[in-house]
Amino acid sequence: MSVVQEKVGSVLVVGGGVAGIQSALDLAESGFFVYLAEKGPSVGGVMSQLDKTFPTNDCAMCILSPKMVEVARHPNIRLLTLAELKALRGEAGHFEAVVAQRPRYVDLAKCTGCGQCVEKCLVQNEPYFDQRSAAADELDADEAARVEAILQRYEGVGGAEMPVLQDIAQAWGYLPEPVLRHAADRLHVALSHLYRLATFYESFSLVPRGRHIISICTGTACHIRGAGRLLDFFASELHLAPGETTSDRRFTLEEVRCLGCCSLAPVLKIGNAVFGDVKPTMMEKILAKYE
Repeated sequence: MSVVQEKVGSVLVVGGGVAGIQSALDLAESGFFVYLAEKGPSVGGVMSQLDKTFPTNDCAMCILSPKMVEVARHPNIRLLTLAELKALRGEAGHFEAVVAQRPRYVDLAKCTGCGQCVEKCLVQNEPYFDQRSAAADELDADEAARVEAILQRYEGVGGAEMPVLQDIAQAWGYLPEPVLRHAADRLHVALSHLYRLATFYESFSLVPRGRHIISICTGTACHIRGAGRLLDFFASELHLAPGETTSDRRFTLEEVRCLGCCSLAPVLKIGNAVFGDVKPTMMEKILAKYE
């Protein structure tokens, strides 16, 4: 007869990358209390710095973000960031670990990740951003009035960079550099900050795009169910490679990794219209609606 032994003690997981996060979650769900030690200021590891993952080019953060949220909220997991394992004594099942944790100099209970502590810190060098104000002749009167109307809607609103970029993209169809310079100057943020947002999210573009944006999903589900045929058809009909725009600015062809409706694969989107379960016989009819 087997004897079930009660779980005692706790577990230390060293390294807060995706493997460490998953290990901590599995152990915590098994009934152990887990200490997750990470030498960096946050868990996530290298995967949090990636845009796409092999082999399907799915969004790395779409996979990692839910795990990061779960590990931070799990009642059986305690995160030890800015921490390093200094010593390990004992034997299997009865180890004692010495972990050194560097100070963060902020109250974690009040921290919202706003970044203002970097600007106000008295013991750090002030960050330098190579940012010049938009020249007066970079925007004509009409463009200046349009961007000012957008900025005035968010006057005094903190963290308004994303909605401002969304409104600019809606008004211009893309993010023109002179408009971004003017917005950065008026929002009192670094131009590089706006560019980080603009280049991270695929819904933004720094080059002009067509009136009709054809987005073809090539994520895992759509890839398996023939998204390549959709992409080849539109590329051939419009004489475009993914990421290009027709000379008359009517169509832009692009690949996306997920449209959030995998059960309808293969899926494409034109403007706000989503077409699911697209078959070869449907492609010409869909394109004809917009020509």
